[in-house]
Amino acid sequence: MAKAVQSEEKGLVLYSKDSWIEWNLNTHSTKEAVIHAVKNLPYKGGQTLTGLALTYILENSFKAESGSRPDVPKIVILITDGESQDDVLSPAQKLRDAGIELFAIGVLNADKKKLRAIASPPEETHVYYMRDVSLMLDIMEKLSRSVCERVSELNREISGEKGSAAPSDLLTSEFTARRFCVTRPADL
Repeated sequence: MAKAVQSEEKGLVLYSKDSWIEWNLNTHSTKEAVIHAVKNLPYKGGQTLTGLALTYILENSFKAESGSRPDVPKIVILITDGESQDDVLSPAQKLRDAGIELFAIGVLNADKKKLRAIASPPEETHVYYMRDVSLMLDIMEKLSRSVCERVSELNREISGEKGSAAPSDLLTSEFTARRFCVTRPADL
């Protein structure tokens, strides 16, 4: 999921053998609209071309026409349940070089080494792994805290200020076996 965090804009890129934008950062303006869209997502199995998906995100998701704005922290939370069948190192590095923060969540057959290669440092706050998707809620508090802390740091870097405001807490809503949604309490 691609995210321009300051106003909680959320975009979604799905992938298997191909990648596609399910919705842009500026498509849904309310929490309810995002939840409705997530509930209606089709599940498409297939190959796991994570590197291709990362390249697609770089080339398509964080563009002005997709709803991205300058001077807003850019976050990607990658969720995969398989071992990538293509190179992830170069695409992940290109995203990081573009100033995009990467978090990686692996489920079941995900390759832990590749998750670490994808994620921005430090590994302790940016890489998560679980054997079963039903354990997703177990990592959400730590992930939410890590994302909020990093957004706060990125906001300070972008603005040059020492105390820029950022979300201090995120809540998990709409968790299913295949997807979850993270929102700020102010959105509730």
